[in-house]
Amino acid sequence: MVQASYMLCLFEDFCLGLSFFETIRTRAQYDDSDKYIFANNDS
Repeated sequence: MVQASYMLCLFEDFCLGLSFFETIRTRAQYDDSDKYIFANNDS
């Protein structure tokens, strides 16, 4: 029973880490598109 709850805890941490990574990745995509827009405005 203890091992089962331990595995569930690991799984939850894994899912949290995954969503955290997704947030950073989409934020990086937004930053890249902003730089692209600024670069176009310069020229």
